[in-house]
Amino acid sequence: MVGSMQDKVKALQPYFKGMEMSESKEGGLLTYIKVLFPPEWIIDESTTERFGVEVAENEGIFYFWSEGTNTDTIFDAVEFNIKQNKTAEEKTKIYKQKVAELKTVFADENNSVEALRSLSFVMNFAANTETISSISTKEGDETKITPKQLMKSKIKKSNKEAKENEPMAD
Repeated sequence: MVGSMQDKVKALQPYFKGMEMSESKEGGLLTYIKVLFPPEWIIDESTTERFGVEVAENEGIFYFWSEGTNTDTIFDAVEFNIKQNKTAEEKTKIYKQKVAELKTVFADENNSVEALRSLSFVMNFAANTETISSISTKEGDETKITPKQLMKSKIKKSNKEAKENEPMAD
């Protein structure tokens, strides 16, 4: 059990700040797990429905507690909340990166308004591929790109069409 408890505590690092057990007024065993989360993190609603969650606002510390619940279950709930918040942070980071990449595509003077209007995105969820997205035009000209290439990418077909539509010199 000691190894198992140590593994549970280790899984909550660096957020885990302590654990207490005490007797409730009714004689049951109360288990408190004390964690320090970043201020922007939120606690999943299903956790607050199943367990007591108290916040020491001045310290930014959350206390997850329950009476008569298996300690592993409380640890699992805290770990679930950590994973949920870390996933949300990563998605926000990726979103900001993609917005910055799109800004460079739109700022590129070589990309015509027509080409930008026909811009679409296709997600490729293949497990072993470097290509995670593509840019395509309505005409079907699709260019597979990696995230690094996205910043440098140009919409080739629109540029080709722009050149073709230039008045010919007599």
